[in-house]
Amino acid sequence: MGKAGKLDGKVAIITGAASGVGRAGAVLFAEEGAKVVAVDVTADALNEVVAGIRATGGEAVASIADVSKLSDVQRMVDDTIKAWGRIDILWNNAAIIRSLYNAAEEISEEDWNAVISVNLTGTFFGVKCVVPHMKRQQKGCIINTASIAGMVAHRVGRAAYVASKGGIIALTRQLALELGNDNIRVNAISPGSVNTGMGKRVPRPEKVTFEYQRNDVAVDALRVAEPIEIARTALFLAGDDVGPLTGIILPHDGGKSSR
Repeated sequence: MGKAGKLDGKVAIITGAASGVGRAGAVLFAEEGAKVVAVDVTADALNEVVAGIRATGGEAVASIADVSKLSDVQRMVDDTIKAWGRIDILWNNAAIIRSLYNAAEEISEEDWNAVISVNLTGTFFGVKCVVPHMKRQQKGCIINTASIAGMVAHRVGRAAYVASKGGIIALTRQLALELGNDNIRVNAISPGSVNTGMGKRVPRPEKVTFEYQRNDVAVDALRVAEPIEIARTALFLAGDDVGPLTGIILPHDGGKSSR
């Protein structure tokens, strides 16, 4: 008999699962016995993740969804219930970043709304659609990906991203209070610098100086984290071993926020 997984029999929805932290989480959760609903807007990359999980004996399905659209999120949840009858874990991980090097007054309305819609509103939509099922089960676990950027003042050019992640932190605490009586735990991970491609895809304008670029890495941190390390932290929060742990904002930033 094989070793029991930490998530055996559980159904987990993971957003932003086509790459980076979400991809690592989808693979890890499946390895630990979960039935994974991998969610993203990028079909080809997402299908590749799901195919890889299935090839190693795991259970997973792909759900193409834009988390900033309530109808997409509701369909994602409805399809999960239809397939597996329950939802034990929701990991709100999808995020985007825009206007990475713009001062606050230079951020466009379009960029502001896009970041808030995906990062913060998308987290809320996931909760809104999943919680009724978790309440019926009288058990559930919600994990939100926040950021060190939502905990401490960040570099110039991050106003929209900082606001979205700070909102996730506040929402996490409020939900932990609201949902505790229904045995639903709500926690957040606040990563610092992680070795993913999200920030690298934003072009640096000519006005960005070398000094600014030098400070745009994991300064004063032990090192940059790997996606699997954030995923393992989410696994810890998702498992039953933590008991009634809820309302926690867990920094995973190499100690940056403690300095």
